[in-house]
Amino acid sequence: MSRYFSATIFLCVILLTSAMLTACSTTIVPVNAADVVADSGFDVKTDGFSFENYESAPDIVNLNANDMRRLFGDKACIRITNNDCTVTPPVLQWMNDVNAAMASGHCEGMAVTSLHLFHRLLQPTMFGGAKTDQLPLKSNQRLQAEIAYWWATQRTMPTYTNIIRAKPSQLIKLLADSLRQGPTATVFYTVGIYMRDMSGGHAVTPVSIVDLGNNMVGLNIYDNNYPQELRTITVDLTTEKWYYAASDDPNDASAMYEGDADSHSLELTPSQPRLEVQNCDFCDATTQAAPKGNRTFMIASTGAAVTQPAATTVFVTPDGDRLGYVDGVLINEIPGASVTVFKGAPSVWDTHGQPVFTIPAGITVTLQIQQAGTNTFTISAYGNGSVVKISQFTLSNTSVSDLYFGDTVGAIQINSTSATNPTIYIGAVNNSTQTANTTQMTNLVVPANNPITIAFDPQTNTYTIKSATSSSYDLEVRVSNQQTDYIYTAPNTTIPQGRVVFTVTQINADGATVTFNVDSNDNGIYDSQANVPDQTQPTMTATAIPTVTASATATAVIPTATQTAVSTNTPSPSVTRIKTATTVPSDTLIPTDTPIPTDTVVISTETAVPTDTVVPTDTAVPPKKPKPTSVPREPPPPPNP
Repeated sequence: MSRYFSATIFLCVILLTSAMLTACSTTIVPVNAADVVADSGFDVKTDGFSFENYESAPDIVNLNANDMRRLFGDKACIRITNNDCTVTPPVLQWMNDVNAAMASGHCEGMAVTSLHLFHRLLQPTMFGGAKTDQLPLKSNQRLQAEIAYWWATQRTMPTYTNIIRAKPSQLIKLLADSLRQGPTATVFYTVGIYMRDMSGGHAVTPVSIVDLGNNMVGLNIYDNNYPQELRTITVDLTTEKWYYAASDDPNDASAMYEGDADSHSLELTPSQPRLEVQNCDFCDATTQAAPKGNRTFMIASTGAAVTQPAATTVFVTPDGDRLGYVDGVLINEIPGASVTVFKGAPSVWDTHGQPVFTIPAGITVTLQIQQAGTNTFTISAYGNGSVVKISQFTLSNTSVSDLYFGDTVGAIQINSTSATNPTIYIGAVNNSTQTANTTQMTNLVVPANNPITIAFDPQTNTYTIKSATSSSYDLEVRVSNQQTDYIYTAPNTTIPQGRVVFTVTQINADGATVTFNVDSNDNGIYDSQANVPDQTQPTMTATAIPTVTASATATAVIPTATQTAVSTNTPSPSVTRIKTATTVPSDTLIPTDTPIPTDTVVISTETAVPTDTVVPTDTAVPPKKPKPTSVPREPPPPPNP
């Protein structure tokens, strides 16, 4: 027998003038069993968590290295020792970025994990309780790790490419067919909701569908922001409009989620693709001459949202095509590119998100960025076994700074309109030698309007630092192989104007000495060099390059907080709980007796935000700019020693 529902919801009359909410009233969801269209049997009081959606905190566990192995397979690891994974440099930084994104909430992970417990893919006893509502969050690291794992799948393939965005009536039909199968359903879904501008992403768990009359239905949900409380998304099957009151205050229009057939702000994520080993274009490298897949860029700030109206965060091609936010307006003019925002709304319904940009390999781009406040930014680029990351990057709020990334991942040119002291991290995997290396430059002095370029050439294992003026930084290089890591440090290093080149193959043992070749005129001819020994010692003195021989007394360790202990993580308790290698037949994503109508949109990396993205109708799209003159030419490859 179907369960009866009694819940108060806000039925809101939406007037389309400027897409604003103008009136709300309260009604009661019918309790007549005949009005229940579909019911999975999920009980929000016992099958939902007793704790609400939570932000990250010092006592909260998120992803670790072995979770990356579970997510992406063995290629996420540069080596595996006693079943313990040491991740590749790109995977390490991706994990750090995803963990940082969870600071705003864990809604996606909670929605997925509660469904897996309900459908018996997981057992509550694995996490210390007889039922889901009995599971504590505090000190329950196994449960925290499980929630974090499933949260991360929202932006991995094939999970992401199988998200379904369609007319609300079509999504309701898919949900009804699944919910009727109850706990034994072979395909089940989480529900994603967004504001019309795709901000404020949030994930909820569908429970049942009830008939509200007049061709309207109520999609009852477990919203992890409101534990043990049944809530309702209202859908008008005639007009294809939907709305959800995310606040208990009916006058709080800012918390009203709504959309229609064209907004694509309501989505379903099927269960099966999450259970596969996820694809990873950046875990390792193919042939370096033919980079594979797309490049992924993640941008985060320590303060207000990057996408706030006064901010500019936009990738520009040499032809002037753009992807990103210009004065707060989302624009996509680059074929095959997309931008999404992680779902992670906390209980306060914060709209801040971490934008994720996807750009096909082979397209040269420069990131033009200007902040609206006093934020510090982190920008990461991933692709083909490589990562380039700039963090602690401060910006001008009166002029645009440029970060040139070229057409692949492996180099960055910083042209900041204000002085800044960022940290630069470049890492790469070499499949042929089964090694990896990372170079981290902290406290890098970047003067205003004086470009600095840092690049790695995987063909020659060569790093090049090119500066228009003298600069300084703390250097750490880590080389990893199948047995161990070698670490080289040169703190408080001064570099001259021109080009400095060194090869990482010199670091093949502890205490290595590295030769830095200097081309002070940047004319392709080395005019001096410095032999600098490893300086991992308790104190620091300055190291100058070039000198005939560098000071052997210069001693310091570059901070490595983001790189240490990855091989000592406790294996995830859930590494083998769910079979992740199963191939999902394409015809199992949707029940075979419920074909998706021809106008249904199944999104992919090319369609998450379509080319010429539709933006709110009351916002003017800035005109396309002519071919920019601020995009620098790609730096030439470093000369051979």
